[in-house]
Amino acid sequence: MCSIIGSFNKEVIEYLVNENKYRGEFSFSITKVDPETYTTETYKKFCKFDNNYFNQVYEKRFYYLIHMQAPTIGLVKDPDRIHPIKYNDYKLLHNGVLKQKWVDKQKKKDKIDSNFDTLHLITYLANTDLPLQKALEEIDGSYVCVLIKEKKFIKVFRNDSSIIHYKGTDLSSHKVKGMKSLPSFKIFNLDLKNRELKEESDFNSINKPFFFTN
Repeated sequence: MCSIIGSFNKEVIEYLVNENKYRGEFSFSITKVDPETYTTETYKKFCKFDNNYFNQVYEKRFYYLIHMQAPTIGLVKDPDRIHPIKYNDYKLLHNGVLKQKWVDKQKKKDKIDSNFDTLHLITYLANTDLPLQKALEEIDGSYVCVLIKEKKFIKVFRNDSSIIHYKGTDLSSHKVKGMKSLPSFKIFNLDLKNRELKEESDFNSINKPFFFTN
């Protein structure tokens, strides 16, 4: 179980970090997003969320995405496994578990000898020629994702097995007062220039409703 948090507001982030810390504190990342250009900078550490470190990198005009991790495939101290996972000009924050049969299929396609499901997920999303809503129909597993394409966009989406909550552009895995659950099987565009989370399109899933069997 991991947590995904997002906000422009420093105090909101600190509050949401505290509310989400029960979900895992093995590692954390801070991704700083320029709301005008969608360029990003990411900072990663193996420890619980460090407020002093956050204060050092914080600048008021930026949007921040936080990922706090409780790994599902073992406590491996590999910085490449701290989300967001980067592939070419994409970054992905993922909470969930993809089915092993889907991972095995992608390993053959990607020619990457790893069981790290998020790595195969971002490789698939970055390389597919399908529109995003069609590409999501081919994924088998549980997921809530924040997908960043550098200098282009941020998309938020989930199937019905993993939950994220929102209020405006604030995001939180744990539901707090005033937040709503992000609807499943819908893609949202995180419009930082206008500070809106805009519904964009619907998508289907291999299993709808989702169920987890290998």
